[in-house]
Amino acid sequence: MEQHAWHEYSSSSSSASILENDWCERGCGFRAAKGHRACCRSCELGRSTRDPSSHCPTCSARAPLLTPQKVKRTVDEHVARLARWQGSTPDRVAVATALSAAFERRVSESLARPLTKVISFAAKVSLEEAPFVERLRSGVKGKVRVSQADCARVLCRALFGLGEISFERWFSQGQREKIKCLAVYLSAIKGRWKPKWTGRTLEVVRKIVGQFEPATNTGELSGLKIVPKGSIEGASGLRADFANKELGGGALGRGLAQEEILFVTHFELLAFIPHCDAMGADEAIELRGAERFADHTGYGSDDGERARPFACGGPYRDKRADTARFVALDATDYRASDPLKQHEKHHVDRELRKVVAACQPVGDADAEPFATGQWGCGVFGGDPLLKALIQWLGASICGRAVHYFAFADKRVAARLEAVVADLRGAKIRDLYFVLTTLRTTYNIHDQIRQALLLDGNHQQSRLLAISRLRE
Repeated sequence: MEQHAWHEYSSSSSSASILENDWCERGCGFRAAKGHRACCRSCELGRSTRDPSSHCPTCSARAPLLTPQKVKRTVDEHVARLARWQGSTPDRVAVATALSAAFERRVSESLARPLTKVISFAAKVSLEEAPFVERLRSGVKGKVRVSQADCARVLCRALFGLGEISFERWFSQGQREKIKCLAVYLSAIKGRWKPKWTGRTLEVVRKIVGQFEPATNTGELSGLKIVPKGSIEGASGLRADFANKELGGGALGRGLAQEEILFVTHFELLAFIPHCDAMGADEAIELRGAERFADHTGYGSDDGERARPFACGGPYRDKRADTARFVALDATDYRASDPLKQHEKHHVDRELRKVVAACQPVGDADAEPFATGQWGCGVFGGDPLLKALIQWLGASICGRAVHYFAFADKRVAARLEAVVADLRGAKIRDLYFVLTTLRTTYNIHDQIRQALLLDGNHQQSRLLAISRLRE
């Protein structure tokens, strides 16, 4: 029998311990259910009874979280019983059985149901040795390469709270659609798993931009194609991940914006979250070889405010995107400041450096189009036209064309198309000059037309006007 050392699987866990039988951290006066930091109420009740029996009736009905401590205790008890009966230490199969049984007892039936057919498989894989993955430190260029099989080992451990990441909050917060994506992923891997299987190699690269001089760059602006329908994740080329500076954003919690949806549909990307430091202002992180396992519809959480919130659509059938390349780049968040500041030169320069970091080629033959869209817009308060032009400028500096997905926003598409037409024949330095001399106003197009001193359709006079303004 193979000896099982529990410390291999529990001591490495970096998951924070979860409060048990403690007061709701929101201060509503209820006690949260075991394993919950906060009760499920909105805390508008204003109760302050501090009655030890006053558990929130909503979250108390939910099962406690599956934490590493609870798993270890439950499985150790099972292993000890088997050892007494068998006279020897149980093998991995027995331990995996105990692990899956512990999961089923600790997680509510409705949330665990999608995982019924794969939980035993996940338990067995979670006990296999996973490789050490070097951390990609901020400020240092580097790359890590991991096989699909090793990603599976990391993600199966996460299901049971045994690794550096955990899916605990999905179960405590009732994130059913993310749990369904997990089930789709495990089902796909289970169908491929066999001895010595490794699968595709995934690669993550930290990219750092060096010095560049857009003000004196006489190169041509690259092509820009406006795509009125479709999605970035289904495009070809290098695809933008509208990222948080912390890779993955809220993927392990409630988040369901573009980045979080990308990570749960391309499930293996979650395995890299603990291995990447936050991105600096001149950094981006490229993700290569990610497979899309789950289809989906909608966007955002089911908070009652969205007509079509995110929903897992089952297995993804179109495998043309198997070798997808994404690049994570974080935009400036203007929610806590004046959004008009984004037109100032140092703000434009910051966003431009970020785009150049994302688009810089990795190899001599790396000139695929950059598929992007309304990066840094929406809740971050970015101006769609300004952000589109900055991305066009950054991609042009790196020699990439741009495929701009307008997400059916006809107004933005029309404005961008008009500006691109006005700038036909302009150089990289021309667009940079225009963007860094804008006044703090949202009427960017009018300013560009004024800066170009448009004279009918006479392109030569437009370029001459730019030259005069620069002098």
